[in-house]
Parts: sequence; structure tokens; C-alpha cells
Amino acid sequence: MTILALTKAHQSQVQQLFNDVDFFSAEWFSSPKQLFFSVFTQDHELTTVAHIELYHNVMILKALTTSKAYRNQGVARKLLKHTEHLAQKLGCDMIYAFTRYGANYLECAGFEQTIRSRLPLQLVDYMTNHQLNHSTIMKRKVELSKKHLMRQEQKALQTQMPLSHLVA
Repeated sequence: MTILALTKAHQSQVQQLFNDVDFFSAEWFSSPKQLFFSVFTQDHELTTVAHIELYHNVMILKALTTSKAYRNQGVARKLLKHTEHLAQKLGCDMIYAFTRYGANYLECAGFEQTIRSRLPLQLVDYMTNHQLNHSTIMKRKVELSKKHLMRQEQKALQTQMPLSHLVA
């Protein structure tokens, strides 16, 4: 299986997968701060989609969806690992997820639940602006190793390389 960055060309496949689980918003593809990644089979079948958004110095996991045929096979966990490596490359120090149904899965994947009063102020505003006030807040600290770029180098990398080209 291969992880690829998704573009508007994949929108119909993503929409079909999200329709199967009754969850999709077409405007997601229009923002440059929002990225989609997917695990594909050798036959180029889309199995799992992760939708992430970069917001200040954090990554927000907006959606993680796996096709019913590929559940319980570790593909979502593989995609979560990919997003964590991407967060490291981009200098994000935390990954947040605001969920109603996925808290148990995210906890098994290393996330922990937190409360709104422990969020940075900009994330409280984010939750309010995106009407996420009734969501369970999950977070995972990103371990930045010394091998990763300094923050100034990361900013230079972000301005030089389009985010859609950061793939596994």
C-alpha cells in the first residue's frame, strides 16, 4: 500500500468514500492550508483518507476515514503515522482532533483527551469559529528530534515547497 497526497483530481474518489460513511464537505479542497492524504492499494484503490489542516504551530486532524472493506487492517494507523512524520517535518508541536465518534480509536493510537480550558487561545477560537463546541478534544504531542530542521529553516521550507508535494 502507498500513501499519496490528494489533489482535486481525487475529489470524486474521496467524496465516494466519505459518502459511504455519511461525512464529506466539498469546500475542503479549496484551502491551501488543508491537505488530504490517502492510502492506496496496489490496484490504486483508495482505502483511507486523512484530512489535516495546518493552524499556527499545530496540525488539526479534521477527518480520518477508512473504507468498510479495509477496516481493522492497520491502514488508518499507517496514515496517522504519516501525518505525525509530516507534523515533525513542518515543526508542529501538537496534533489535535475534534471528534464526536473517534475518541476511542484516537486514544488507542496514542492521543489523549483534554479539556477546552487547557487549549491555547487560538484553538479555542478555532473551535468556536468551526462550531466544534460539542466535540471531544483529543491531542497528541509531536516528538521533535534534534535531526529535524530549526524553526527558521522550516519556515523557509514552507515558503519554497508547496505543501501538496510533501508525500511519503
